[in-house]
Amino acid sequence: MYLTVEDIKNSRVAALKELPDEFIVKRLIDLSRVIDEYCNTKFIPTGTEWTTDLRRKIKTLKKPLLHVDELKVFGVTLVENEDYYVYPEKNAIEFEDISKYQKRKKAVYIKYTYGYEEIPAIVKEVLLELFKESIVNANNIYRVKSEQWEDYSYTLADNTETMQNILSRLDRFIEDDANIAEESSNKVRAMLL
Repeated sequence: MYLTVEDIKNSRVAALKELPDEFIVKRLIDLSRVIDEYCNTKFIPTGTEWTTDLRRKIKTLKKPLLHVDELKVFGVTLVENEDYYVYPEKNAIEFEDISKYQKRKKAVYIKYTYGYEEIPAIVKEVLLELFKESIVNANNIYRVKSEQWEDYSYTLADNTETMQNILSRLDRFIEDDANIAEESSNKVRAMLL
């Protein structure tokens, strides 16, 4: 959750001040997940584990890299700044000497933390806009899309485009990972919420 109840109630929107705290918390959690899935990263420090192949340089899957908590090759714990070096600005880990290890797949276990030490201001702004938009859409009967096809007709609230426009302000934070096909399908599902 990238905003607090107080942030919402202090946003100078009269309608938001009257909302129950429990509702605000639940909605903020849901909308924060939408942002996480859209960007394919988290904006708070988040620990994760990964097993990968042994190479001289390894780029972490989840970015931005904050620090490596533990690194093992074939179950042997290595020491940072002796056996390997961490470059957070490049999201990379570089080994001193890999020639002493046999090259086998999935030989490296990495436990690391990614995310942001401080949530970027634009993320907070987008979350507030998404929150406002979700409240407006819940009460606005004018944002409705109706279609008819022969004898069949339907009516839907059309907020997908508006949400997409708000989320697009975060495009520079999108972490594209072509190796994980599920992530892209989650992103599409999140945008339709």
